[in-house]
Amino acid sequence: MMKRRALKKTEAFSLIEVLVALALASMVFGALLSGFGRHVQSVANLERRYRNLVVASAALEKTMDFSASGDTTDTLDNIIYTVTVRSMPSDPRIDCACSTVKGDRTGQGAAVSAYRLRGMSASPSDSGKSSSL
Repeated sequence: MMKRRALKKTEAFSLIEVLVALALASMVFGALLSGFGRHVQSVANLERRYRNLVVASAALEKTMDFSASGDTTDTLDNIIYTVTVRSMPSDPRIDCACSTVKGDRTGQGAAVSAYRLRGMSASPSDSGKSSSL
C-alpha cells in the first residue's frame, strides 16, 4: 500500500484581511500627508510673517523717537501698519505703544509693544519757585 502524504495547507491572507490592512495603511498615510501639508504651509507663511514683524518693529521704533499719542496709521514698504499709544491706567507717566500689522491671511499678522516713560518737561514758571518746608 502506498503511503499518502499529508497535504500541507498553505497559510495565506484572506481578501478581507488584505482590504482591512489596505484601509488602515491609507488612513495612516493620509494623516501623515495632511500633517506634512500643514507644516509646508506654515513654513511658506513664515517669510510674510517675518516681514510684517520687521515692519511693526520699525514703526514702533519710529514712534518711540517722538512723543505721540493716540492711533497712527501709515505705510512702510507698501505694508499698512497701525501704532497705538496709550497711557497706562496704573501710572499715567508711562506710555504703552503697540504696533500692529495685519497679514493677508490668518497667522501672518504681527504685533510689537513697548513701554516708555514720558519726559517730564519743566515749565519756566516752575524753575523760579522755591519750595519751603
